[in-house]
Amino acid sequence: MKTYTYKVGILLMAFPAACSKSATEPLENETPLTIEANYSVLLEKSGFLTTGNVQASENEMILKTDNLNFPAFPSSKITFADGNTFSFFEVTGDCKGRILRFDFNSGNYQLIETFLNLDVCSLNITSIAHDNSHVFLTFIKSEVGKEDAYYVRIISLNDVESAVDVELSLQPKLVIPSNGKLFVLTHDVEITDENGISVIDINGQSIVLEKLVGFNAKKIFKDPDGHIVISYPELHTTLNSTTFEEVYTQYGETLRPNLYSEGYNLFDSQGKMYYTMNTEGEAIEKIPAVYDFKANTATLYYFENFLSETELNTELNIQSATAIGYDDKNNFILVGYEKNGSSNFGGILRLTPAPDFAYIDNIDLVGIPKAILTQSTN
Repeated sequence: MKTYTYKVGILLMAFPAACSKSATEPLENETPLTIEANYSVLLEKSGFLTTGNVQASENEMILKTDNLNFPAFPSSKITFADGNTFSFFEVTGDCKGRILRFDFNSGNYQLIETFLNLDVCSLNITSIAHDNSHVFLTFIKSEVGKEDAYYVRIISLNDVESAVDVELSLQPKLVIPSNGKLFVLTHDVEITDENGISVIDINGQSIVLEKLVGFNAKKIFKDPDGHIVISYPELHTTLNSTTFEEVYTQYGETLRPNLYSEGYNLFDSQGKMYYTMNTEGEAIEKIPAVYDFKANTATLYYFENFLSETELNTELNIQSATAIGYDDKNNFILVGYEKNGSSNFGGILRLTPAPDFAYIDNIDLVGIPKAILTQSTN
């Protein structure tokens, strides 16, 4: 079995991180000693979001009674996660907006109605985010005979009816809060076709910086230090969230970690980011990956390199990775996946990361995992 670890610098070098007898034989590692842990799983089932509780021990993963009171809410691509708190947006049947903010640690949630004075069906909501006291939405307002207008909506959780809209000069794509500011990835659709960054002071509700950041910026996200990572196919830029200084990391021409892939990501205490990566042309669309910002390396876990053909295509029947988690107490990577031929069935794999790689076990689930959160019981 092989995983691949890439060194990122001026060039992106590759070297094998773990091997077995062949690509089709499972790696013969002893199962590591584990403590008991619970995994909360965000699932998509029949077009709606739900949750599950998986209990893990040394020998197996089993599905347990889910004690989270997750409200009925449709699956949404307008979503955001920060730690174990998630937010989602939906357009209701009467063309209003509704937000769900859910805390997986406490099980508490808040449902917020917004855009009560606007027809949301005529708006284009492009992203959602939150901090401890606000929820944020970016949107495009189109009116006949007028140029499109671009906004960020700031909603205080203590006064949800008094939302404030801050107008932007460029079309918003994504918004990320950090250090009392909002960082908005924008797109100049009228003149240059470049992407930009707009920075908004949350308390002042005003723009403090606007700048273009080049072409093909795919995504922004926050690193463990609160700085903003701007992800491109060929590089990423780290924007200091206080000083606005920039540091660039360039990749090679053929090997790229694709940090801009859709889906939730998470960091461990060592600064490694766990995410599902687009494979661009492979049979399986997305695979689990780990990017180490300190060492500038990416480790990619191709399913066919640690599962036999029978396991991959028949027993597990994996179509694509859909979620990733990390159990830091037991040093397990948790990989959620969707099964082929069904929109309602998936599962979770447990792996130990390279260089001591091992495929431990799996569990089948009714529903497709979208996020996996760890809470140890000891």
